Amino acid sequence: MEIEWFKLQDLATQKFKGIPQAPGIYFVRCSKDGTPVSVPRLAGSDNRGILYVGSTVNLRRRISELWKGISGIIEAHTIGKSIVFCRVSEIISMDDYEISWEELETGEIAKGQEWVALKLYANQHKEPPPFNLMIYRKMFAVWGMFKWGESRWAYEPDEFVKSVIGPIEKRQ
Repeated sequence: MEIEWFKLQDLATQKFKGIPQAPGIYFVRCSKDGTPVSVPRLAGSDNRGILYVGSTVNLRRRISELWKGISGIIEAHTIGKSIVFCRVSEIISMDDYEISWEELETGEIAKGQEWVALKLYANQHKEPPPFNLMIYRKMFAVWGMFKWGESRWAYEPDEFVKSVIGPIEKRQ
């Protein structure tokens, strides 16, 4: 599946038109001239440049809040607080943020896909994406109780999530 990435700055210039006002999952990455920037992680590097995974009931509103948080306009999104606190703007410019999203049927499905994406990322890199600072220990404890496809509570990653995060490694 080919993933389309959009410069966050360009979306802001267009007042976020074209982004659906619907539930979905979104990924934020760092890139230079359309090429992902490798992000050092505990287990190697994330060559996809993923900085954040989120879900929402309204993609347009949440992505707008994300941009406002990153640009320092308001503290509308947790990622903005992280960027300000860590002074990330000294190394990542507004032009370097790209975003991709998938519209989903319900907020519950979006939240399920977000959890699956975070779990897949953590399995690969031994930690969540760098700006996903609000992950609760409870979520990881719950994830550890299930195996893919063996519970009605365990979500299977859809093609969008698999394409952004990468191949799924099955545990023996």
